[in-house]
Amino acid sequence: MVPMGNLDQTFGFSPQIPLPYDLQPVAQMISQWQWANPLAAILRFGGWTIDDAIDDPQVARAVRQLWKVWKDSKRHLAERQERFIVQELVHWRHEGLPVPCPFCRVKGPCTCPIPAIYL
Repeated sequence: MVPMGNLDQTFGFSPQIPLPYDLQPVAQMISQWQWANPLAAILRFGGWTIDDAIDDPQVARAVRQLWKVWKDSKRHLAERQERFIVQELVHWRHEGLPVPCPFCRVKGPCTCPIPAIYL
């Protein structure tokens, strides 16, 4: 039996022909995000069909509530990202970099009051 540490002898290749170690295709990282279609994801989450949501008022109410939660989470994420961008600009201005003020868009010194949330 050939030891596993010597791949050339294990696969019958001569030492002149190097064996490529990566013979596998590149793995696909993301095929589709499950929340790319939020209504389908909500129905899958509850184990419902669209007919259930149409025929049963309790299922329709649950789907509507989950839809509102999804929309609020998207809004919250957008507000959070915007706040982080403003905090970054305020930090850069405090460091003395020539970036525009996030409130009045002036590149030079300005008299805009900076809310405490951004400090």
